[in-house]
Amino acid sequence: MTADTHPLLRYADPATRDAAAERLRLAPGPEPEPPVPVDPEGVIARLRSGRGKDPRYVLDGVTVTDWDMIVREHRKAPLPDVIAAGLVARDDCPREAVLELVVARTVSRRGLATGTLANALLRGILTPHDVMFEAAPGWSALRVLEKYAVKHGDWLRPVRRVLTDAAELLPGDDPAAWQWLLTHGPRFPGTYPELCAYARTLARAGASAATAPAPDATGDAQATVDWDFGNPAGLLSRIRPSLAAKIIGMLPETAVIAFLETPDLPPSVIVPALRRAPAMRSRILRSADLGRAGVEALLALRDSDVNGALLEIAPQRADITLAIHRATRRDQPRNVPLGAAARRFLVNHHDPARENIATAVHGHYPQLIQAAFRQLGERLGTARALRGFLSLWECQGPDGVRAAAADPRLGLGPETRRIVQAALDAADRSNDGVNDPAGAAGSALLRAEVARHEHPTALIEAMREDPRLAGQPLPPEFWPVAVTAHARDPLPAPALARLAAQPGCPEALGLAACQALPELARTLGGRSRPYALTAIRDPLHLASVTWQTPRNAWYFDAIDSSLLSAEEFVELAHPVTTMLDALDNIRAILPHANEAAERHIAKLLHTALGDDPEAWTVTAHLMPDFVGTLPELLATVEAVTR
Repeated sequence: MTADTHPLLRYADPATRDAAAERLRLAPGPEPEPPVPVDPEGVIARLRSGRGKDPRYVLDGVTVTDWDMIVREHRKAPLPDVIAAGLVARDDCPREAVLELVVARTVSRRGLATGTLANALLRGILTPHDVMFEAAPGWSALRVLEKYAVKHGDWLRPVRRVLTDAAELLPGDDPAAWQWLLTHGPRFPGTYPELCAYARTLARAGASAATAPAPDATGDAQATVDWDFGNPAGLLSRIRPSLAAKIIGMLPETAVIAFLETPDLPPSVIVPALRRAPAMRSRILRSADLGRAGVEALLALRDSDVNGALLEIAPQRADITLAIHRATRRDQPRNVPLGAAARRFLVNHHDPARENIATAVHGHYPQLIQAAFRQLGERLGTARALRGFLSLWECQGPDGVRAAAADPRLGLGPETRRIVQAALDAADRSNDGVNDPAGAAGSALLRAEVARHEHPTALIEAMREDPRLAGQPLPPEFWPVAVTAHARDPLPAPALARLAAQPGCPEALGLAACQALPELARTLGGRSRPYALTAIRDPLHLASVTWQTPRNAWYFDAIDSSLLSAEEFVELAHPVTTMLDALDNIRAILPHANEAAERHIAKLLHTALGDDPEAWTVTAHLMPDFVGTLPELLATVEAVTR
């Protein structure tokens, strides 16, 4: 480490930095070596030989004097991603060369490699916006940004916002323009704005012109475009649903398979994709956005196969599984039965944590209700167990309930058995075989007990005894009672955690859960400003420090959504060293926030330390082990050096 690369001293003015570095015994940075003439062909051969090797060794001793030559060679045939990543990380690599190296002029999967882009963003020489609107070819810029943003399986929302802004340039609702865009866009040599403008121009010229190939097409004109590279799912998710459906209906199934790499696709893409490739139903649904709007659109299909697939891919989503099982009820105006394969899956896959079988008690499949009893037993809780017996009564009458209650494998609690037996006894007393063959008195007693045990007060008491019950679906009237009950007598932390994870949880309970469980705060910190301020009270957990894409972190969403300002992050995040490391990741995807944070750090340091080398030296000594915030560190230094 040198004075120029020290995480603190780099903010000092040169004279103060050198004086503090001498006190810290930091060696001065090496003088740059004069360029050594190297045979250009030898440089290129050495770079191309580095596929699969550590770029530190491949590039060791290579002095690049002609970046234009590197760019020309990269345009002819893309350099290996690991080598291009090493090149853009060099301080002497100019912005113009970086802009060329982050994309690849190819229609193969090489165009999706993200290592070079990641290094360019971490270095801060480019922003995602720069890549989207300035890099060429534009299709390659679009796809490499999409691939970068979903590197870890979920979207980096700040990058997704750039892609959404870019969608404003798309050619509207003209099918001819879209046909040309999807056919020839991957080979178009210009930037993304130029690509969209060209598509709109051809569309205005008529359908015949829209079939023309791109000018100076990228790559081998005879090469087949790899659908992984040509994947249009990101574009189609940002246009009118009816047009998206029409376009997807014309695509080959191989293109639909490529959709599977893109997470959180909206219903406007998922629904027509399901129709185009029904055999891949489960795989397609794994890429669906299962937010409220997405779930409502999928359930509105009233498709037994779709519902069965959702039970399999979202077993923990109580809201989804509850809606699916309720749709099987015979008293529904348009019930949606489950297929035999889905029912077999639920019966044979035993996992006590799954809500997809627990919520079966709300449906009208006796086989699934009894499977829930056998698999979960007392973990169902009294309320859900009684709900299951009531559903059985509605399906099979008292005889079905009697047969199920006699099954020794159910493992139900004594309270449940007592109430069920009381309902059966009431049915026997009132059933004379003519006037009350269904045992109405027994079903009325059972229904009343279900209502009593499903009352919010009873549910809260049950959760105090068994916090696992807090993960079950809860009605809207539950939440105000829960807030009052928690204020009077705090709920157990495990119950709070399960409640906080539910979409209907009010802020008062969610914040209480975050205060009790710091790891939960890291999950929910992006929900609102109070959540963000709660999360930042705990030591910062770094998402990742890698040369690849950073993992999602709550503070990305909080800063991107203006729940926290960059200045607040600097002053409240701790420890200081972790906060500074986090800014490296923020620089990659939120460059403007990083610039604001850097300015604020410099202001705080210069206000507190001035040009006193001793103060800077003490601060540098204390910082690595200091667990507090930056203002607290500076206050400590002031007390020490006063």
